[in-house]
Amino acid sequence: MMADEARAMFGDGLQRLFVCCPNAIDIERIRDNGRASVAPPCDAPYISVSVTRLDEIQKDHRTLLRAYARLIRDEAIAEHLVIVGDGCVSR
Repeated sequence: MMADEARAMFGDGLQRLFVCCPNAIDIERIRDNGRASVAPPCDAPYISVSVTRLDEIQKDHRTLLRAYARLIRDEAIAEHLVIVGDGCVSR
């Protein structure tokens, strides 16, 4: 819990601590996922600059794709672009 971590970090220097709502983040699940070993998304060198919900209205993936296309055209990069997420990209 965040309050426990704050107490551990600041000890007696923490004068007042108010917990208004429980932590909605499952820290143990995040740590477990961080230890998981997953195969890379492709065999070639890659860059991943978007790990997000695939929602074109809010996330503007078109700008990312245009920038990547420009890198390929102007810089002749070999890395593949990997976008990670779920949802759908609409036109």
